[in-house]
Amino acid sequence: HSLDNSRAFDKAWLLSQISREYLGRGAGDLKSAENRPAKDGVGAKLSSGLREDKSSTQKTNERDPSEVKQMQDDDIFVKIKDILSRQTQAWNRGDIETFMSFYWNSERLQFVSSAGLVCGWENTYARYKKEYPTKEAMGTLSFEVLTMNRRSREVVEMVGKFKCERHKKRALDGFFTLLWKSFAGSWLIVSDHTSV
Repeated sequence: HSLDNSRAFDKAWLLSQISREYLGRGAGDLKSAENRPAKDGVGAKLSSGLREDKSSTQKTNERDPSEVKQMQDDDIFVKIKDILSRQTQAWNRGDIETFMSFYWNSERLQFVSSAGLVCGWENTYARYKKEYPTKEAMGTLSFEVLTMNRRSREVVEMVGKFKCERHKKRALDGFFTLLWKSFAGSWLIVSDHTSV
């Protein structure tokens, strides 16, 4: 009979220890448990989980600044490529007015080609109208972006190649360098150097 009582006491004591060890912990107990050596499988899993959570949070807070900058640059590059795509669509519709709306409307706009330097939005627009008076003369334009670099917070350099196929005329192709500048979040071409 005394043996049965001893076993009952041992069982009750063991249950109380397990309950206090794993079920009754507060925030402070959990933190201390993280630092204590794990005595069994349950303790090991608890400690491992706490360490993984801390490691994950630390990695998020300590993200490499260069990685953050690259993500920001990539977002801007996507926006500018989208603008270039819309500009191309306007050209292929024969809509020079919309095509020109993506250039900086300023006398300081620069357009450079084999014919020389043209300064100002109005002069650049007049050049396009003279060289490409009709939709047929404009042909079908396509671009391929080769590189993009952030020159400053508000300036991006784009280098690429183009091809313009025209009906019954020699196709035009070559390379271009565009400087894009942000004006209150809107990106416009401020300099265009095209090898035509």
